[in-house]
Amino acid sequence: MSNLRAKCPRSEWPIIKAKIHKIYFALNERDARENARAFIKEYKNIFPRLVDCIKKDLDSCIAYMKHPFKRWKHIRTTSIIERGFKEVKRRVKVMETFPVRNLVIEFYIVYLNCKMRIGTVSLL
Repeated sequence: MSNLRAKCPRSEWPIIKAKIHKIYFALNERDARENARAFIKEYKNIFPRLVDCIKKDLDSCIAYMKHPFKRWKHIRTTSIIERGFKEVKRRVKVMETFPVRNLVIEFYIVYLNCKMRIGTVSLL
């Protein structure tokens, strides 16, 4: 949805989103295609990039409708690739170890004191 949202003005997005939901969450494939045709007809001159994107990906987006109705939600919301991206994002997320500068200095002083007690570091 974010790729579609990027192709229309922010002020128009709530209306567009509702109409796109009518396509993707239709009760059967025939209704989804009818809703898509109506959407394309209405917006092809206003938002051509958005319409092109929907045309290009429509078959992929409603492919889940070929499966039994009980599985639709699972198929629509489960993406192994997206889970992988989410995991990478979680692991790479930058976390501040020392949010306060004084904490770094205190940590370093404690570290040096420990090393001096062990005898591995001398200040002279």
